Amino acid sequence: QLYETWTAQEMDIQKMELQRHVMLAIMLCGLILCTDGLSTGLMKSQKIFQPQRNAVGGKISIDIASIPGDLDGIRECRSTVDFANQANLLASQRSFLNATALSNSGFNAICVIAREKKGKVLGTTDCRIAKKEVVVNNVFVRADQRGKGIGEKMMLDGVEKLVMTKPSVTAKKCSLNVYTNNKAAVRLYQKCGYELSDPLNAFVFWISRITGASLQVAMSKTIR
Repeated sequence: QLYETWTAQEMDIQKMELQRHVMLAIMLCGLILCTDGLSTGLMKSQKIFQPQRNAVGGKISIDIASIPGDLDGIRECRSTVDFANQANLLASQRSFLNATALSNSGFNAICVIAREKKGKVLGTTDCRIAKKEVVVNNVFVRADQRGKGIGEKMMLDGVEKLVMTKPSVTAKKCSLNVYTNNKAAVRLYQKCGYELSDPLNAFVFWISRITGASLQVAMSKTIR
């Protein structure tokens, strides 16, 4: 359950991949793509993946991290992530591990953390605060703690109840990006009420389903 901010190189790769699959989809589907019902139906379609019901025990608390006080715990938690290429990390991966957005006040970021009462950080979720929306980044839970509902609790009790209700936050919408092959993340966000943000993202998701490509789509949810 990890969202990684894109670098320019990654965006170029995504565009090339998308263009290739768009052409394939056009060849397969032809004029059906022009109908108004396609985009609307995709955006309002049934859940892409069946949600799984989990419960978090009372020994876990959800808080807004204190910076710099909680930085070491956040970095220790994130150090457990298993990137495929540990020897040659992308800039976005290094930024995630170092919690760069949190330690740099210019990013205007808040971190929601899930931790045991003993203090060990089990999961983290970054939120970038903008005027019109709160952008959710880097939803991450330790591998040995997944399947317990911690991600859902950070999204609902943390992002919606703690971050969105802060007096300084005027935004009414939360948004995020997710790779279509990250089924656990998509399932989590849908379970929390997020939907594909617009017809273009619904189209991209549809392309990924019929071609098997892993593409990134935007999802959003109006909170208040």
